[in-house]
Amino acid sequence: MYSSLVKALAGQHFVVTQGDLTNLNSYQILVLSAASGSQTAYSSSEADAIDQFVRVSGHSLLILSDIPGFENLIDPVSSKFSIGLGELTSDGPATLSNEPFFSGVSSLQFLFGAGVFLVSAPAQTAAKDKSGNTVIAVCECDAGRVMAISDSNLWDNRGFNQADNGRFALNVFKWLAKVNP
Repeated sequence: MYSSLVKALAGQHFVVTQGDLTNLNSYQILVLSAASGSQTAYSSSEADAIDQFVRVSGHSLLILSDIPGFENLIDPVSSKFSIGLGELTSDGPATLSNEPFFSGVSSLQFLFGAGVFLVSAPAQTAAKDKSGNTVIAVCECDAGRVMAISDSNLWDNRGFNQADNGRFALNVFKWLAKVNP
């Protein structure tokens, strides 16, 4: 489903592996997707381990959310970083903030509608839809970084080459790895 993204990341010297939460510190960036097929919400102990992975160990977290219905599965994790996964849907961002991960990105194409985020400090809105709803949120939380994107299909094989989605993906992974995009 994400082979285009994996190929592009490999071209930028990222190594993509699949694993579980048992050895988090062997990863620099953890990616969680609401559409991964899991029907079970993250437990409080799993959410606490991810929180420590980011805040204390200085690693990064990328949350790919989706339309409402799946959001409750990842909400125990996202809420640790002041990002709540809302119940409304959006057709994608209309305005992008002036952040380094948007360098060279003029538009994004969300494919199947996206959920919106409820953001409070220290998290911030990075992109809003036409109605002013947050569709991309970030948090520089203590030693680590978190980004939540409200459409898990943005970088799948159908979405990766739409608009500036691919460029945005590479910028995001560089930002999460703390390398200048």
